[in-house]
Amino acid sequence: MRDRRGTNASLSSSSSSTANGLLSPRKGLTEQLLPSPPPSPGLPALLPRHGKKSSSKWVKVALRLLAGFVAATLIIIMWSGFWILYPQAQSIYYSAPTETDPTYELVGDQRLPSDPSPVLVTDKSNKNRWTVSIPQNHAFPLRPAQYQQICELSTKITSYFVDMSRVSDPLRRLARRDQSYYSIDNNFLDVHDAEQQGLLPKPEGTGSDTHATFHGHTGDNVCERSLTYVMETPEAGFGNTLMRMWMAYGLAQEEGRAFFIDDSRWPYGKFNTFFEPPPAANCTPPPKHHILPCPHHARHLLVSEATSDWTFGKSFDDTFTDAKKTGPARHERAFKLARAGYEKLFSLAGDDAVYVNSRLASLNSTVRSKTGLLVGLHVRRGDKHPLERQYSRDYLPLDRYYDEARGIVLSQFAGSIDPNTGVDTENWAAEIASQVLVASDDPDVYRAPELSRVGRAQDRIQLASKTVLDEQQHQSGASQPSSAGPASAYHAYMPENSGWEGGFFAPLFWSLGRAPARSDRPVREPEQLQQRARALEFERRDAPLSASPISGEPGVPEAAMQLRELLGRAYMLDLAVLGGGDGVVCGASATGCRLLAVMMGWEKAMAWGMWVNVDKGVDGWRALMS
Repeated sequence: MRDRRGTNASLSSSSSSTANGLLSPRKGLTEQLLPSPPPSPGLPALLPRHGKKSSSKWVKVALRLLAGFVAATLIIIMWSGFWILYPQAQSIYYSAPTETDPTYELVGDQRLPSDPSPVLVTDKSNKNRWTVSIPQNHAFPLRPAQYQQICELSTKITSYFVDMSRVSDPLRRLARRDQSYYSIDNNFLDVHDAEQQGLLPKPEGTGSDTHATFHGHTGDNVCERSLTYVMETPEAGFGNTLMRMWMAYGLAQEEGRAFFIDDSRWPYGKFNTFFEPPPAANCTPPPKHHILPCPHHARHLLVSEATSDWTFGKSFDDTFTDAKKTGPARHERAFKLARAGYEKLFSLAGDDAVYVNSRLASLNSTVRSKTGLLVGLHVRRGDKHPLERQYSRDYLPLDRYYDEARGIVLSQFAGSIDPNTGVDTENWAAEIASQVLVASDDPDVYRAPELSRVGRAQDRIQLASKTVLDEQQHQSGASQPSSAGPASAYHAYMPENSGWEGGFFAPLFWSLGRAPARSDRPVREPEQLQQRARALEFERRDAPLSASPISGEPGVPEAAMQLRELLGRAYMLDLAVLGGGDGVVCGASATGCRLLAVMMGWEKAMAWGMWVNVDKGVDGWRALMS
């Protein structure tokens, strides 16, 4: 690594620096350049006391010289101390932290940085600007940590420009800083514009050499504006990726951007394994190094799990939440973004789509044709506990789900006694025809006595528990063969069956298809599973870019990917069947529950109240929850 101690401009900063200075632990430039406080009244006055007149001519000359000197000093400090003007190719950029020096450092150099980084440049009009430099030969997509770093530094640079403008223009000190979702930093120079001005090198290759390629999109008609959703995530779950993708699509439509999907490093494999290809854009993706995670008004925006805090963070909530409304209506605008994504991106592929259509057609003939209702229960267990305090370390009782489902049916068909005729107007036939279905990540839920009258949502792909596997093994007559005759104390080792009992746990997902550990008994304690899951997610977030061609994750065997695909397909089949019903009962702390509300639509789910949340620790529907 190049020695940074000899650079022309070098300012160290902790990555956790606060907003009152751009860089720390030293004073930030903003703090250094702020004007000094007014003279203390206790110091000698500039004018003599006791009414004695001084030589006003020489005093005025001295004051003018002093003011000119101070102004010139401030200009020199701001101009040369931070920007250090160089020829047009000169840039000042942030060097990445290292293990021995975990700080961001501002470095002046005649060359562009070798790693992706924001850079400070001087445009043709001699104005100080900033842009983002991503080497054209760099792998796409970048690592999640690199995208986060770009956004963090971009936020710091934007704040610094605002502070500098307030120093140079006292009238702006009283102005309120614009931190809205669609605020525009006029000091930012898009990569395309920077290339046109010669501040960044223009692409040397053409077509697929420099341009991103998503699902066969190629050509020379480059999109004016685009949004690329990167499906890479350290999370084992499927739901959050799906919700963010739907939201990103809706946001792209809202902002007039073409939409693309990158699934090169998605833990579940390829998008087309589960869904039909996304709608084709009428233009081609931009060069890979033009796709930026920040700022949001960049011409070609990238959205991923790593950048979610910037794309769907506080400023997004402030813009897309209606503070004048109460309840679910506050989030109607964000709901409609997700709904737009669901309508265009949730079309199951291949035989799974055929199965869902057949399953729903069968339910329509047996339930809806007799005016009955189809109500679904979504029961999430595993490492997802409810937010309701009473059950925060356990799971919600199953009879709560069933009682709410019965309540939906009774509210639709329960009548009253006509006072004139004495006839009960309750629609008994419709009540009897109604059916309740359940989908869960815990196979034991299907065998629970509380749900004995409830059917499965789908039986195409089922998760088996250890109990079921043991029963099947016993029925097949399998036994542990002896290695030294019937009288021998030594028997050949046979692994103990282990299933999905307890539900979906992240460590179990990451271990699919891999060689079993010394003990085949799965660890089921929630705290231990959560600790291991956090460790695995941290390792995956900072993993090297070398990856298997199947999913992008290092060292994923083909058998493991097949199991992951089956697991994801089972989840999608459950959602497709339940989402095609008339009502859903679920816990909103689970992402699958909130996805089902989007699939039902605003009118049915919210206006008619057919989406019921049984987790009292969650106040209604929200797109994303931490």
